Amino acid sequence: MHFIPSWPRGKVSSQEAVRARPPRQAAEGGYVLMAGEKDRDFASGIEACALAKVRVRLVSDSEGLKNLCTREKLCTLTPFLSHGDFMDVLEKSWAVVVPLHPQRHLSAGATLVGEALASGVPVVVSGGLGGDEPWKGVVGHEETGLIVPPGDVGALSSAVSRLMEDGELYGRISANARALAESAYSVEAVGKSMQEAVCGAIAYRNSHRTTRSQEEQEQGRAAFNSFIEDGELDED
Repeated sequence: MHFIPSWPRGKVSSQEAVRARPPRQAAEGGYVLMAGEKDRDFASGIEACALAKVRVRLVSDSEGLKNLCTREKLCTLTPFLSHGDFMDVLEKSWAVVVPLHPQRHLSAGATLVGEALASGVPVVVSGGLGGDEPWKGVVGHEETGLIVPPGDVGALSSAVSRLMEDGELYGRISANARALAESAYSVEAVGKSMQEAVCGAIAYRNSHRTTRSQEEQEQGRAAFNSFIEDGELDED
């Protein structure tokens, strides 16, 4: 099997476009973004951000999340948006948080993380059932994001606070994330990966063509001989 990267969907522009945002100033005037399915652990994510005293923008269509956001005055719930509008919301955020339940098989939010990488927005993600495995090759702890244990509100809050307080860490993660998106998920990179996959498939087909052709000829001869002998063509 050959993996072909298919995200982020947004435009991956040049490395020079990474915005230098002092984390504390950005946090005071901006928000942490969470988005996706209602059965992610948004409760822990919102609680963690409340402890860190940062605002949350939650993009989801779940009616059940209204009460949760109402209790936390720093949380704003927004229904699902068009891709263009969502990218505007993402690029105005100063961090993206993807909180996962510790014992549920759920989408790990790869598309959201990919969009954040391309935008140079640092991510904080839960490790999920497989530890760090869901993020292998995408989120490297303290390199292209921060990874915390699932369901650990304290660890999640501390990670968000670290991004807010540590400008060097914030800048490194932002730049590394954008560089990863450029090298692995730009149009050029995906096109090259697709070319390699197609060429590999053609080479495999050509290497097996003779054997398959011989088998087909033998099957054809057997069917013809059966027709001559029995007067009926064996369709199998």
